[in-house]
Amino acid sequence: METYLTAEANDGTDQKEEALKKSKNFRENRIPKYFSFFERVLKGNEETGKGKYLVSDMLTYADTTLWQVMDG
Repeated sequence: METYLTAEANDGTDQKEEALKKSKNFRENRIPKYFSFFERVLKGNEETGKGKYLVSDMLTYADTTLWQVMDG
């Protein structure tokens, strides 16, 4: 006799809802905690980065990572 495993169909809705909750919390609570840190880093690189870049005089991984976090 053959046994078949069945799984409930999952359209991912429950995962999407949870992800939305977590991302909202991240944007509203966690990111603001780090704004002052990134502002200090940006000011610390003001001479070289002219207020545009975190760690040098050109776009780096640090800048794109921060942008990606901010963009959500």
